[in-house]
Amino acid sequence: MQPKIKYFRIDELYGAELNPKEHDIGVIIQSIRRFGFNAPLIKNEEDNKLVAGHGRLEALIKMYKGKYMPPKGILTDEDNMWLVPVVTGLSFENQEEALAYLIADNKLTEAGGWDQEKLVDMLKKIESNLDGVGFDLDDIQIMEDMFNGNNPPGNDEDNTDRGLGEPQVKYRLVFDNERHQADWFKFLEWLKNNSDIDNFALRLTEHFRGVINE
Repeated sequence: MQPKIKYFRIDELYGAELNPKEHDIGVIIQSIRRFGFNAPLIKNEEDNKLVAGHGRLEALIKMYKGKYMPPKGILTDEDNMWLVPVVTGLSFENQEEALAYLIADNKLTEAGGWDQEKLVDMLKKIESNLDGVGFDLDDIQIMEDMFNGNNPPGNDEDNTDRGLGEPQVKYRLVFDNERHQADWFKFLEWLKNNSDIDNFALRLTEHFRGVINE
């Protein structure tokens, strides 16, 4: 059987029973909303379960339940159920080979690492909008600090104010669950579409000040 792409309803697709890969679903949703759905899922014909694309499928399901508009690359049927492209026609010698492929598909993208200087150069060209890319401005700053020998990994920044001005404070958000994380990214998208300010932090600050002063 030759591999080919078919469209399946998202409620008719099932992931592998064993999948050790974790996913940042919020970032995947951002990426799909910005770039569209450009990478088909891959299904094993032997058991009709996915061997690649678990995170993307989970993101689509959350978007559908959250009543997002279908992203580019996703079709709908007569019931308005989303249809996702899937590579079919692939089979493996046994379940162990299918599991090995699942692991390889996730790991091989990490194995080569990054040329961080080239990466920073590319990120700085698009730093005005890093939505869905997987890196943020803090990541750029950390890599630049490493190049310059400042703040090596493992050492915390000293933000003490010694009369040189107000120190920069950084925060990391921790969500109770993936639904809260998805709601947060939906709020950021709404904020971006309802503010003329380019900088994310300033947009957020302006919004909170408006709420507080109401």
